[in-house]
Amino acid sequence: MFYKSSAIALARSLRRYVAPQKVKGSVDAKVLWLAQGSTSFVSLIFEHQLFHSLDAVDDATSMMIGAKRYTPSNLNGPLAGRVRAIQCVFQMRHTLSHNQGRVTQSDSAKFAALGFTAEHGEVLDPGKDHLGEVVRDLLKLEAQEFTAWLLAKTAAFLSSPGQRHPLTQKAKDRIEKLLGTHPDLDALAWQ
Repeated sequence: MFYKSSAIALARSLRRYVAPQKVKGSVDAKVLWLAQGSTSFVSLIFEHQLFHSLDAVDDATSMMIGAKRYTPSNLNGPLAGRVRAIQCVFQMRHTLSHNQGRVTQSDSAKFAALGFTAEHGEVLDPGKDHLGEVVRDLLKLEAQEFTAWLLAKTAAFLSSPGQRHPLTQKAKDRIEKLLGTHPDLDALAWQ
């Protein structure tokens, strides 16, 4: 939910600065049919998407600001350990929500592929061995670091050559309201 909310907030803030040809995705016709006047087009682009993979997060940020944070296929990347840990959390979420915590053979194989051990038939218990606290602390740290990265990359995107629209104070206010503040944003020439 955090990644989806961040993508929607970023898109709402940068809509006028992102060239239409960069926007990718599809919206189910049924979603459009049922959309009410209060639904924004930006929300429709991302609301139906699942952000259960870091590739999806990278696709969204790349589309809007031309930057990727995770690149899960790069096993030697600077965030490789963090990427594996977040992918493990995604797998735990899947196991807890779809299998009531019971590890299937497929789940066990997916954990093993990430370098973690979860035996087939074992039940994941977030209250056992402080697992829930460890996951919460990891996600809290990553949320803070991702947001700082996103704001810095947003500032770099907005200051890149070829920006056709002036940087308005209204846009900065929206970014700060929806995503937060960052010194790189403060350094830009807002009008």
